[in-house]
Amino acid sequence: MGAVAAVLAALCGCSNISRFDTGEHDAYCGTIVAAPFVRQGLDRSLQAELHLATASLHTDPGTLTTHRGSTRCSDEPLFQDARLRSPSKLESDPLSMLEFGQGRELNFMSWVDSRCDGTYLAVVSLMHDDTVELRLLRGQLDSSDREVGPLGVFTLTRGRRGCDND
Repeated sequence: MGAVAAVLAALCGCSNISRFDTGEHDAYCGTIVAAPFVRQGLDRSLQAELHLATASLHTDPGTLTTHRGSTRCSDEPLFQDARLRSPSKLESDPLSMLEFGQGRELNFMSWVDSRCDGTYLAVVSLMHDDTVELRLLRGQLDSSDREVGPLGVFTLTRGRRGCDND
């Protein structure tokens, strides 16, 4: 745990990730990216609401709620105030310092439990332009051993808690 805290502290020295903290009244909100490659097994109207606690990214990074498009769970949201859980097995592993693509200040991974569809891996990227990119994926094979698990990419911008979902 100390190693992760040291890495995050070092990263914070290069950039101020505390600006991504949503506090009590804000959230990162957005819809799933429309391209089929990054929207496999998830409805195109799915919306995400992400709450981040930057002071505790290595232990309790925040919560996730989805709105609309949750056909995987019938009439229930796929995620409802689901707690992001940092994988403790990555605390001392170089994978915890994942870097990919440009424009990212920090990437981290968490587990998040769906109300009806098992555990997903959430890959969260804090972007230089103050947006957040969220990837949700879950492993699942069909009867022919082909990967058919859901994958969704969301581009999220800061808004008010509730994300104005009417």
